[in-house]
Amino acid sequence: MAGKPTKGGLMSSRIKSANVKFFPEAVLGYLGGPFFALIPNGIINVFLTQYWVNVLGLRENADMFTWMLPLFSSIFIVIGNLLVGKLMEGKPRKAGKARPLLVLSVPAIAVAIIALFMAPNPYNGQGVYNPDVLIWTLIVVAIGYNLFYAFAWPLYYTSHSAMVNLSTRNATQRSLLGTLVMAGQVGAAGVAGMAGGLLADLLGLLPTKLNVASEIVNYEVNKANAATLVAKIWPDLNTLNWTEDQFVLKLADATQEQINSAAQASANSWFNKLDMTLNMARADANNRWFIIMIVLVAALVVGVALEFLFTRERITEEQFALQEAGEGEGEQPKVVAKKVKMADQIKVCLHDKYWWFIILFFLLYQLGGMLKNNGQNFYSQAWTGGTSLSSLIGTLGAIPTAAGMVIVWPLAHKFGKAVTIKWGAALAVILGIIGWIPLFINTSDVGLISTLSVIGFCAKAIGTVPAMYVSVALMSDVLDHQEAVYGIRTDGFTMSVYGSIMIAMTGISNAIILAINNMCDIGSFGHKAAMTSVFFGGEMVCYLIIFFILMFMNVEKFSDLDHVAIEERQKAEALAAGIEYVPAKVRLAQEQAKAEEEARAATIEELRVKCEKKGLNFEEELAKFEAAEQKKAEEAAAKKKAAEEKAEAKKKAEEERIAAMTPEQKAALEAHAQKKAEEQKKLAEIHAAMVQEGHKVLNP
Repeated sequence: MAGKPTKGGLMSSRIKSANVKFFPEAVLGYLGGPFFALIPNGIINVFLTQYWVNVLGLRENADMFTWMLPLFSSIFIVIGNLLVGKLMEGKPRKAGKARPLLVLSVPAIAVAIIALFMAPNPYNGQGVYNPDVLIWTLIVVAIGYNLFYAFAWPLYYTSHSAMVNLSTRNATQRSLLGTLVMAGQVGAAGVAGMAGGLLADLLGLLPTKLNVASEIVNYEVNKANAATLVAKIWPDLNTLNWTEDQFVLKLADATQEQINSAAQASANSWFNKLDMTLNMARADANNRWFIIMIVLVAALVVGVALEFLFTRERITEEQFALQEAGEGEGEQPKVVAKKVKMADQIKVCLHDKYWWFIILFFLLYQLGGMLKNNGQNFYSQAWTGGTSLSSLIGTLGAIPTAAGMVIVWPLAHKFGKAVTIKWGAALAVILGIIGWIPLFINTSDVGLISTLSVIGFCAKAIGTVPAMYVSVALMSDVLDHQEAVYGIRTDGFTMSVYGSIMIAMTGISNAIILAINNMCDIGSFGHKAAMTSVFFGGEMVCYLIIFFILMFMNVEKFSDLDHVAIEERQKAEALAAGIEYVPAKVRLAQEQAKAEEEARAATIEELRVKCEKKGLNFEEELAKFEAAEQKKAEEAAAKKKAAEEKAEAKKKAEEERIAAMTPEQKAALEAHAQKKAEEQKKLAEIHAAMVQEGHKVLNP
């Protein structure tokens, strides 16, 4: 049959199962892959602006540039994400519409990372500032920033963000995948913050006046420069041709007071040249960022490889299978999956209220999250003068976030994703009030301030967990609903907008924070109040609005009807083309059975080759293999039988419970069942009307 993919091709997924399995698909494809692939973005988000300030010295020489570039680049980020979304919406392929873009993103991101951290440094090795070089520095920084955030990263992030939506129509499995994807993202951000900080200190990647001065003092006091100390203590002593050992021995004759005084005098001479010393350290640090670039690219390659190999776009495969089924030998396909126009996607999205709800949710979620994450250091500095409080908050704040991942999925499965997020948002607003207490108790006790800040942050984090872990799965429900109601999927445009929001909010939040911070007197009560408003208040306001938005988000109640409508439409298209329609569940089961059969044949062939090499009896080894296979099949059959018996026992117990009811209780039960049936009937009528009206959007 023409157009069929080659078995086991390079673009083939290693996942053959009809249903999502926890391992390897969920663990490797949706947790491990994103975890490693998102580490580069986490490092860059945290340290890029510090690289600009501490290594390139842009605060002293181009202060306005550091906040205007992220703000105005947001325009190009939106355009870049829209282009990637359009690129996704091509002819359906077996490899999928998003997975191939994951691979294409690797060289693009690698080049962008080089551009980000290889800008010419305006300070040379002798610490001399060259204003002519600064112009080229700013040009390369601007190009690198937009190359990464507006082109290279959207290639990965937009396609990565679509993977949960395209993985399966099973809401429970999709919730699991969405939870693991967000867990990988949170983990990557955490590792980026911790490992990045360790590497920065270990390699001297971010020189500042404070740490350069500390190094000078340590160097002098620890007698690392014995010759200088001897010259300060005995200025008339002839030390020509002395060795280092002689200088050290001579210092034994000096008192500790003389040594300390000489060390301070020597350090002061260095402090007089501190700016020059700092600039030399900047030039040296710029070269060391090459190590970070290698680490980032390596993590990216590992992550993308895992995500590409161990994911599967089952929804895209539905469209591909329908197209493939209509192909005759040497003929054009009878059924050609339509390439969905971006204009049609935009029209559908603008018309769909649920789409607006989910997009507004993500805009507020990301804005609040970025104000919190990017404002954390500013909050710490406002209250304590340093960043140790920020590290403490980040470390302890990860505990409720990690623990919540285990709890939130069962809650979302029982109560619904939107409901779980909504009440989590309310909890975040209420518990976040704890973080404001330091403003009202008039204390300078750093311990008390730190304790209240950590408790407030952790308490608020409990409420944000549902939004963090199940929101992507809720967006998948919205996309399925659009497909059922309007007849097309809007993955391309929707994920473009989603990617734009998630990426652009980093720059926008930084611009907001810097604008507020620059208006305050550092260390004043007004500064503390402003940074508390950013760090705690920004996210609380966003979650308050989210609570009210999600009061109207009831798309999940249409999920079963949506899936039926989609299958009916696919069946009608197949029948109209005169080809046999194979339901998605049946097709996936057939593919899984075929994959298992091929895997078995490959295993037997490997066993035969092994026997030939080692001189073993193939028939005996095959018999052992088949015996183990039979035992496994019997265990599976026994497990299935036990489950069926349990279900049957539960059914029988329910029947006995109903049989034992009084007539009044039976009447109440029947009334409840009747009411539920009427609600389902009404819901089906509403859904049918939605579909009828929805089709008019593209076919007026």
